[in-house]
Amino acid sequence: MKPKKKRVKAPTPEPRPFPPDRWRSVLAAAALALLTFLAFANSFSAGFVLDNKGLLLLDPRIRELTVENIRLIFQHTYWWPTGEAGLYRPFTTLSFLCNYAVLGNAQEPAGYHWINFLLHLGNVFLVYALARRLLRSDRAGSDSDLSGLRPDASGRNDGRESTAKPQPPRCIGAQSESPRGNPDGRESAEGRAFFVAALWAVHPVLTESVTNIIGRSDLFAALAILSGFLMYLKGAESAGWRRLARLAGLTAVTTVGVFSKESAVAIVGVMVLYELTWWKERKQWRALLLGCAATLLPIAVMLYQRAKVLAASRPAEFTFTDNPIAGTDFWTGRLTAIKVIPRYLGLTLWPGTLSSDYSYAQIPLANGSLADWGAGITVLAAAILVAFLYRWNRTAFFLASFAAITFVPTANLLFPIGTIMAERFLYIPAIGLLACLVMAIYTVGNRVPLRHFAPVVLCVFTAAFAVRTWVRNADWQDELAMSEATVRASPNSFKAHERLATFLYANHEVASNRDRAIQEADRAVAILDSLDDARNNPTVFRMAGSFHLAEGDLLHQRNDPRSAREYERAAELLKRSVAIDKSARAEYDRKGGAEWARRHSALAVGAKLDPEARWMLAAAYWRLGKADEAGAAAREALALHPKNGEAYRQISFAFAAQDRIDDAATALIEGELITSDRSLRTDLLDLYRSAMGDTCAITAGPNGQAINIACERVHKQFCAASVEVVKADLEDAQWDEARRQKQDFIHKYGCPAGPLEQVLPE
Repeated sequence: MKPKKKRVKAPTPEPRPFPPDRWRSVLAAAALALLTFLAFANSFSAGFVLDNKGLLLLDPRIRELTVENIRLIFQHTYWWPTGEAGLYRPFTTLSFLCNYAVLGNAQEPAGYHWINFLLHLGNVFLVYALARRLLRSDRAGSDSDLSGLRPDASGRNDGRESTAKPQPPRCIGAQSESPRGNPDGRESAEGRAFFVAALWAVHPVLTESVTNIIGRSDLFAALAILSGFLMYLKGAESAGWRRLARLAGLTAVTTVGVFSKESAVAIVGVMVLYELTWWKERKQWRALLLGCAATLLPIAVMLYQRAKVLAASRPAEFTFTDNPIAGTDFWTGRLTAIKVIPRYLGLTLWPGTLSSDYSYAQIPLANGSLADWGAGITVLAAAILVAFLYRWNRTAFFLASFAAITFVPTANLLFPIGTIMAERFLYIPAIGLLACLVMAIYTVGNRVPLRHFAPVVLCVFTAAFAVRTWVRNADWQDELAMSEATVRASPNSFKAHERLATFLYANHEVASNRDRAIQEADRAVAILDSLDDARNNPTVFRMAGSFHLAEGDLLHQRNDPRSAREYERAAELLKRSVAIDKSARAEYDRKGGAEWARRHSALAVGAKLDPEARWMLAAAYWRLGKADEAGAAAREALALHPKNGEAYRQISFAFAAQDRIDDAATALIEGELITSDRSLRTDLLDLYRSAMGDTCAITAGPNGQAINIACERVHKQFCAASVEVVKADLEDAQWDEARRQKQDFIHKYGCPAGPLEQVLPE
């Protein structure tokens, strides 16, 4: 028998030590997370301010997770149903649905802020990873440090000493060693990458994308561009299934990005820019083609779906007062857009004064002034500097060009957008600008005798930015705080004064608030007063007119003779509002609104004039004893179907002042049916008692006196109102309700079918 072989126990492998580089990365990531949290720790209590109310609290699609709501999100625009701005961002709206219905955040803002913060933190990590890749060095002398580099004999700088063998480094765009740093420059590159991510993570201009809940679209777009670019770079270095997986990932994140915000299409420009910057060393034409194919497919799908949705939606309204570039000639608009660019550069370097609004007339149109020339020269000098960077430092050239490419979609250079300037547009471009700043500070540090000059300076910058962000977050806590801050930062913006007036008047029980609200409203009017009606804003004049009308009522209750002056001022402002509304709607129809209404519905709400100023104008005239003018304004308002009971009450008063009792009664009936305001029935009973005397209009009911619809005169008034009620339903696209109401009016109440058939044919 053969002896059994003694089995030799295999030696236990020693655990592999955690690489020092990995430890540095983990510690850096932890430090970045802590720093970002500290800067934004007071943002989680910020409320639903500015446009957050319209996009979150007034959007019925995000109330419940249903197939129908998801369908509505993909079939309608971003602002549906409260407005139209030509934006299509269904993935962003889906994320709000997740917050509201799935996570149960509803109208509690903290949950929304946590999602924003986590997305931003993910982007911070991506910036750190991208900066490490661009700034690291696998050998000395690669082409990223501005110091110690000179062009070679051919006039180029390819990132190597002129005597080195022309072999491209593994990571093109890598960081060179510091003249006084470690031999391979790795620690220097790690430090630079950390400061790029740190400065960007806590930069104050980013609050408009992070603290502002609806800035989430910027967060998704950045996530797509940064992660997609990194996947593209890794895919170019891979083969087989790894390359396919990374290309699939690139397609997926691009899909998320472009369906979250249109500007995410810049991912294509970033990839092309990278390959062109280092084409001689890389020559990755195949990788670039595959990357473009992976991104252009979801972009094409988005553009197709977006065009389809916008074609079925009302034409977007780009008002002159929100963006004067949209309402001027081509060259003035482009020069104004160029004029704005130095403002963005200034905010990146010195974010001391921040504003949520730059509407008319905070940034005047370019007119050849000295300031305009200065801005143009600044932009030209910056462009020349970037061009020279290609020769001296291609990493800096790429980063500066990255900022330009990601900024162009929102720059008003190619086409006008909804606003002349917004700090949220810097969310992605600031990455490239701050990276160049870090490189420049390290270059200066290499030339001064202080060993830790650059880290110390950058620590000071980071701390200052973090403190400014903390302070800025306080402005986002509520509407009043934001409005006060905006007026201080943008004193020439009409919208800043309009918003402040609105929220001060919301607390008008305090006399000082009411007085200041009127002052702010008058300041907004003064800014807009010189504009022609076609380019003006009717809402501001209507708001100011309503304030003066209410002030007149208050003074009238005190028997103060100054009430007449307030009524006169109210009538003046409301009359201007009506004139502006007519001119603005005519301009809107000329630019496509009328054609869209013709193709979709003769009663399209998009072409509808504003009834609010008209019924308030009727009220002002009625108080001034101008019955004829009050009646004319009331007729216009009644035809436009206001949505509040007080409007119909004031319209009825105006008609009653002209002794037009039937019209006054019809207005009250119409108002009750449209607004469901039961108090209007009491007004109708009072009208019948005082004006119609002992007639059949009033009958005894189980709960006291009631309207007798069987009375011939009351029945005629009711049927006259029924036509307008069906029209109002159609204007709100409530087709089923309009059909039901029509049938009830004909069969239940015996109204003649002819007028109703004209409004809603079978």
